[in-house]
This record gives sequence, structure tokens and C-alpha cells, in this order.
Amino acid sequence: MISYTKESQLKTAKQKKLQAKINSEANKKLDKIYKKLGLRDICEVNMSPTCLKVAKTSSVGTRLEMTYAHKNKRIWYKSQGNQKYLSSFEHTVRACLHCHIEMEKNRAKTLEVFKRLRPERS
Repeated sequence: MISYTKESQLKTAKQKKLQAKINSEANKKLDKIYKKLGLRDICEVNMSPTCLKVAKTSSVGTRLEMTYAHKNKRIWYKSQGNQKYLSSFEHTVRACLHCHIEMEKNRAKTLEVFKRLRPERS
């Protein structure tokens, strides 16, 4: 059985809290960018048969929001020098949860989406 010390648990909790703060700040920056571009409430991806297309309220009153789908996995953005891309328009697309999940399941689809929506500038 693995034993965790109180110190290691506190260290892990501090790291998670710091990452949550970094993610929250990145999302605030992205909210401003996407709102200015008129993309905040639409799904840019449209790859899932159950795509929501636009943010809406469900029949039971739950707000169905769009998410930020990133070009790379979160671990990549934690690396030295890559954190600035966490809130980068070029490294994100706006997606409904259905399309976001489709992208997560298939790296090739993710790359295809970014090639189509965020082509790299030469």
C-alpha cells in the first residue's frame, strides 16, 4: 500500500491550486478575445453529430456553454516557455462539449480542426 505524507499531500494541493489559478486567468483572457471576435457562444468545430452549434439553455434550465479546446494537452502548456500559449487564440478553438470530447479522443481530428480553423502563418 502506498503511503502519502501530509507534506506531499499539501504540496500536491498547492500545485493544483496554482494550476487552477493559471487556468482561470487564461480563460479570462480567452473570454475577452473570443467575445471581441463574436465567437464566444458558438461551436467553431462542428464535428459531432450532436453538436450544439450555439450556447443555449436546456429544458431543465442548465446553461450549456462552449469550452476552450486546446491544440495540445494541458501537460504541454505546463512546460517551460509554453505557458503563454494557454491563453493564445492560435492554440484554442471554441467547442461544445460534444465536439470537445470528439477532439480529445482522436489526436488526428484535433490536428485537422486546427489546420482548418487556425492555419499556421508562414
